[in-house]
Amino acid sequence: MQKQDNLDNLIHIDAYVEFLDGIYALRESLIQQLHDVSSDRIQQISGRILQCDDILQMGGYDRIISRRG
Repeated sequence: MQKQDNLDNLIHIDAYVEFLDGIYALRESLIQQLHDVSSDRIQQISGRILQCDDILQMGGYDRIISRRG
């Protein structure tokens, strides 16, 4: 339960939210890159997108978005 409490505290810190916003922006940029790369690089970029997704999920980004309304 302490991990959840820690996350509850973090999502109210502006610097933490800005960090996750940066991860989200990176994820979106990587998705855009998928349109312009060779098939060899698609797997590499897809892996990076999944890493971003994992960070956003573990970091509670969905809760930050819902809090913004």
